[in-house]
Amino acid sequence: MGRAAGTRLTARGAALAGVGPAVCLVGALVGQRDVVRLGALLVVLLLVGLVAASVPRPALVVDRVVGPSVVPLGGRTSVRLDLHGAGRGLLGRPGRRLLAEDVVPSALRPAARFVVAALPPGASASVRYAVPGTVRGRHEVGPLRITAQDPFGLVLRTRSTRAVDVLLVVPAVVPLPAPARPGAGTGGVAALASPGEDDVVLRDYRPGDDRRRVHWRASARRGELVVRREDAPRRAGAVVLLDAAAGAVLGPDDAVGLEAFERAVTAVASAGEALATEGLTVRLVTADEGRDPAPAGTRGRAARLERLAAARPGSLHHPHPRPLVEGEERDQGLGVVRRAVPREDERVLVVVTGAEDVADRLRALGNAGRPALRLVLVVARDGAPGRLTDVPDGAAAGPGTSTDATTAPVADDHAAAVAAVAAARAAGWGAAVLGPDDDLVTAWQRARRAGSAGPSVARPAAAGVAP
Repeated sequence: MGRAAGTRLTARGAALAGVGPAVCLVGALVGQRDVVRLGALLVVLLLVGLVAASVPRPALVVDRVVGPSVVPLGGRTSVRLDLHGAGRGLLGRPGRRLLAEDVVPSALRPAARFVVAALPPGASASVRYAVPGTVRGRHEVGPLRITAQDPFGLVLRTRSTRAVDVLLVVPAVVPLPAPARPGAGTGGVAALASPGEDDVVLRDYRPGDDRRRVHWRASARRGELVVRREDAPRRAGAVVLLDAAAGAVLGPDDAVGLEAFERAVTAVASAGEALATEGLTVRLVTADEGRDPAPAGTRGRAARLERLAAARPGSLHHPHPRPLVEGEERDQGLGVVRRAVPREDERVLVVVTGAEDVADRLRALGNAGRPALRLVLVVARDGAPGRLTDVPDGAAAGPGTSTDATTAPVADDHAAAVAAVAAARAAGWGAAVLGPDDDLVTAWQRARRAGSAGPSVARPAAAGVAP
């Protein structure tokens, strides 16, 4: 069955433990041997129950099946417990009722409790219960604890299994239309997915390599020598950045902040799926992961969703917090952003960030002139129906564009998001606000349209954002 988790007295057993010695004492004081014998009998009865509780022979063998083991946020899964009779002890005689409790994370549901009968050897039974995927993340289901009672109802023995199963709740994926790159018409990004005859794969320079194969432009960008490997062209790629440390929008541990962060994670998962569907190799960049691309196909999708399932607000912080000097947290956040700088073969860059310090974050990505398409979704904590939810297509920050939070008819954070979108569009990004009242598909299409239109030249770019 598993390891013993503990033995304890029932209310009846606890009463007997107090009454038995007391009766013995009173009988001895008054000289009544029968009373002493009665007290001794009560004590012996309790000792028999305790001995029975120490019997190590298992009564049940338990197998747990979680299916499916990966569910989207808001979905449900089923847990099946297969119980097999494997012998009996004083507490496990066939037919005796046992209380079973399968431990489930409290964020998902209370522990599953049910009553089963101890099974004779060779017999089997099954129990099912549902677990809702209400909280994204990696959750452990188990161990199973089974509690039996001795024949006199004095002692409870609890044993637990060692087996623990994992339930992974991944972000929900919203189907998004493929983004159109500037000048691509209705062809989307499909043309970018196939390598052209000029496409090359780069690798680090090794002693003995022909200097004529050095890719000088890429070497200057990376700060180290890289060479062409022309015999192995590969599919074009895309970068999707979850900027989990983007200011106050994604950081606070409150209901509004967490809801905004979940919106950001859903947007990243959906964007990655849309780009992968178009044949691009998607590289996901988060605060707690490296920059190696995920494998292609179904494995790549599973790897992206598994990484996003573990994403948490403020996850860039060190696991052992310490006081940060002024500006250190900001530098750490920009370091995450810099990991998303596109490589030579990455043609699409998608950034999901908050409304704070957007100019610095776009500047950390450089001019990013290599990607044919650059999109940014700015997540806002607040917003309300009937208020300004986006800037007009082609609008940019500059004279004549009201983006001041004191004059815009929106909440402070939403006003900052609108201003950030205007500045990003002026710098040539396709940008849109993703507030609590905004549909993700609609926001994605707004960013696509702004990106297809190219940078606005009617008004100057916002200060601090590289055009």
